Order: sequence, then structure tokens, then C-alpha cells
Amino acid sequence: MGRLKPGSPDNAGGAGFDVVYDSVGGENMSKSFEAATLNGQVVTTVSMLELDLTPAHFKGLSIHVVFMLIPMLHDFNRGAHGAILSELAKVADSGELKPLLDEQRFTLEQAGDAHEPDQRRCNRKSRDRCRLKRPLNDA
Repeated sequence: MGRLKPGSPDNAGGAGFDVVYDSVGGENMSKSFEAATLNGQVVTTVSMLELDLTPAHFKGLSIHVVFMLIPMLHDFNRGAHGAILSELAKVADSGELKPLLDEQRFTLEQAGDAHEPDQRRCNRKSRDRCRLKRPLNDA
């Protein structure tokens, strides 16, 4: 997300994306607003921040905040949440869900490095998730 620029080929021909999913939050929300098209939608699971919504206002964006713990914390609509997870389990069981893992592995002590935005794994060639290896004595 951090590398998208308005007008770049990665940004839907410069028009922006109809829907932007932001699982990072924080300062990245502004980048999500930037990457969205006019009247687009930004969906986030991490929205605990103070942020000027002016850019979203001027683009007519809809912002959707998804807090996955609500059904569990408030015993609200747990059945629907369970149904969603059941459907996801079917996708995973069918083999259609394939994680993309970075070839580089990190120790637990290097976990912070695995998420450093300026590292190789966060460039356009490597959009993969990071792997952490457990010490042998924790197996």
C-alpha cells in the first residue's frame, strides 16, 4: 500500500481503486484515501487513531470499519460470524487459499525487522507475508 501513487500504473490507471482494504491502519489510512477512486470505499480493520478526514470527504469516500471481535465481546450476531468463518474454512479446505510467504525467515528477536516498511520484502516484487521461525527448544 505504501508504494502506490496516484497516476501510477499500479493505481488502476491513475483513476484509483473502487475498494481499498487497509489492514495496517495508522498513517496508512491517509494512503488508503489517496489510493481510492472518487466515491470509492475504504475498508479497515485498524482504525484506532485520530485522523483528518478531509481527503476522504473531498473524494466522497465511504469508510467502513470492521471490528472482528464485536460478536465475541458483545455476544452480538455470533451466528453470522460463525457462518462467515465456516465459508472461509471451506475455501481453505478446498486448497483455494494459498498463503504467499517471503523466502526470508526471521527469528522472534527479528520480528520487528520483518515488518519494517523499507525492507526488501515490502517492495513490489515481494508482497508476501513474513515467516518467523521458532527456536528449536519451543517446538
